[in-house]
Amino acid sequence: MQNSVWLEKTVLKLKWAAVLLTVMCPILLAINLPETLRQAGSAEWPSVEGRVIDVVIKPWLGEKKQVMQYGRVLYTYQVNGKECTTDLTDLGPGMKRPDEMTARMDVAEYRPGMSPAWSCQCTTTQMIRASAF
Repeated sequence: MQNSVWLEKTVLKLKWAAVLLTVMCPILLAINLPETLRQAGSAEWPSVEGRVIDVVIKPWLGEKKQVMQYGRVLYTYQVNGKECTTDLTDLGPGMKRPDEMTARMDVAEYRPGMSPAWSCQCTTTQMIRASAF
């Protein structure tokens, strides 16, 4: 008798979990769809030649007022003959790190003076997003 009650409760919990997943999965997919499409479309973006100026570590204040660090690559590039400078990049994991050394490791492959090709969504004078390849 006790096993029967346990089984009924377990089946009920599984049914509720299935209903919850049925509702939540499409919602999470819809929330993440724009970023996923942008990342998938980045293979079609035009590329520009850029030059790495520096690797910088930037602070970020977390939810619990904890200062985190993330690495960025500062570089120049040209669009329509105009030289621009930015650090708007999607390089490495883009995660906030607890210390500068770990954040620096995310962008360690980039050195000042390097000239990688940058795949970008460029406006006339501004790079909206970029990724190196």
